[in-house]
This record gives sequence, C-alpha cells and structure tokens, in this order.
Amino acid sequence: MNPQLLGLCGLLLVAACATDDPTKSANPIADAMDATSPEPDGALDDTPPQEDTTIIPDAVIDDTEEDTSEQEVDAFDAEDEISEQEPELTTCAFAAQNPGEQEVNTWMGTTERASFQVAGVPAGAVAARLTYTAYDADHPGAEGWIEINGTERIALPARQELDNQSDQFTVDVGDRVVEGLNTVDFVAFEAPEGAYFRISEVALEIDGDEIDCDGPEPTGQGVERTLNYRQAQYTQRRNWVLDCRDYAYSARFDEHRECDSDYDPDGTGHGTATFVFPDVIPDRYHVEVEGRHTENRNPNQMLVTVNGIGARIDQRGEGQYEYALHGTHDLSGTVTVIIDSTASVGSDSVRHVRLRPVR
Repeated sequence: MNPQLLGLCGLLLVAACATDDPTKSANPIADAMDATSPEPDGALDDTPPQEDTTIIPDAVIDDTEEDTSEQEVDAFDAEDEISEQEPELTTCAFAAQNPGEQEVNTWMGTTERASFQVAGVPAGAVAARLTYTAYDADHPGAEGWIEINGTERIALPARQELDNQSDQFTVDVGDRVVEGLNTVDFVAFEAPEGAYFRISEVALEIDGDEIDCDGPEPTGQGVERTLNYRQAQYTQRRNWVLDCRDYAYSARFDEHRECDSDYDPDGTGHGTATFVFPDVIPDRYHVEVEGRHTENRNPNQMLVTVNGIGARIDQRGEGQYEYALHGTHDLSGTVTVIIDSTASVGSDSVRHVRLRPVR
C-alpha cells in the first residue's frame, strides 16, 4: 500500500476517536487559534458572575431619601420652647420728683447742671430709656451731657433747628438705671463760650419681666402731718430771716437786720432748714412745701430733699402763699425734709411742710 495513503488513514482514525469525548473539540487547530484571538465586540461571556465582596464604608452609603419629618417636628418643638422662655415684658414709667423746668447756664451764669431724682424704680429692669423735654438744645456735639447715677456720660442730643425751641427726647440709657432711687443730671458742655439749655418733664421708662409698676398699695391709714418754720432746725442761721415775716427765708443783704437780731449775713445766702416728722404711719404721702412765691426768689429753684430724695421747687410768683408739691412717696417712721439753700445764692422761703396721705 502506498505509504502516504496509510498515514492519512491513521490521521482520520485518530480524529474519529477524539470526537467520542464530548469535552474535546473536533477542530483543535481552530481551538488553538481561538484561544489566542481577541473576543470580538458584543461577544457573550458565559463565565458565571463572581460575587462582589468589596466593603464600602458606612460613611458613603446612601440608603434612602432622608426623612425630615422628625426634624421638622423637633424644630417646631424648639420654637415652642423659645416662646415659653421669652415672656412678654412689662413697661413702666417713673416721673422725676417735681419734674418742673430747670436751667443750665454757663453762658451768662454759673449753673453747671440740672439734677433730677427718680424714685421707686423696681428691680428686674432689662432695658431702660430716659425721656425729657429740652429747650434751646441747639448745638449738636457741644451742648452738654446726660449723667445717670454717676455712670459714663451720654452726649446730650441737640439739633440746630431747636434754637429757642422745645422738643421731647427719648434716650436709651442701657443698664445705668438701678433699683430704688436714680439721679439724672444734665451737665453743661465744657466750652469757653459756655452752654445754655432748659430741661423738664424728666422720666425713666423701664422694661422688665413681672415688674410692679405701681408699687405697694397705699394702706389708707396715714394721718396728715404739718410742721411750721419755727419747728425747723437751721444751719448757718445768720443767713436766715425768721422774725421779719410769718415765714422763713434765706437772704444775703443787710436790710433785714433791724427786724431779726440773729440775722448777720455773710453774703452767700447759704444754709439749711430741716423738718423732722417722727413716727409717721406707713402710707403713701404727697410731700408739700408752703412758701411765699415772689419775683426775687431763687432763679435756680429751691432744692428740697425728702429722706434724701431731691427735687427743685419754683417759688417765683407775685407774692402769694402757695403749697408746692415735692413728690409722692411711700413713707413710714422718721421722715426728714430739708430745705437746702446751699445749692445757690438765690432766696428760698418756707412757712409750712406738710405730709398729706394719698386718698
């Protein structure tokens, strides 16, 4: 037999045997070529998928859309708590004792300040404002100062159009107000040409939580008490005239010597008259001073203190006797009223001091 034909038959026999194994390819050459050829685009991969075991940090996992309903409820609850923590404030106004007009004049005079006292301010103030009326406050930045209880001064508001005009002012005074008695001073600006203005209707407005604007109610048990000028105690008696009229008055000239032998003026007109009321029944009282109101009375007004609370009384008039109100006070025990004529050289007068219960 032809050797070439015999070799071919052998190859065919081997191929036939190989196809009996289902795992063997019928075309090993093609399989070899496929193993080294790239998989065409879009070819299917029968390899089963492997489970992804990569661990993703919790911080980057976004499970679902955030539920804000609970947060909104919390926000409403917080607003309710804030509203409960911020109670409504009460506003009270307290007028100065006898808030009549006072003049500051270093332009053609020597009065450097007008002083007012506001009593009865309760504790608990969280904000405070000063209200007043000013006349001729017409030099912005160079008129004067406001000083409350000796604290840091506030520049006195002024406007050029207020030349010889009056206007009302409200000034925020922060935490300068204290419980009880407050002193409010209006002080002249320090300038070579001096300063001139007038102040009146002084009051303090305060805001606070659960503050009492009216104070304790009057007891209704008070009894009216009156002392006359002969019952007072005088300092610098030499400057007081007691025997020439039916009232006392401070003076500084010689013409009164003939009718009062104890009068020996030193030219200042200074001195005090002190009236002491013992055992005053607790109640609310109007404190009033009677004097003779004339044209030559103290142009700076008479300074009167009641248990240390000062106010000025204008005694300028046409010769009439008149009771003037110092202020309304809750009083008890010993009450001391002082006519203080050491504050200026003007003439002050007094005939009676009266405590009159509020009814």
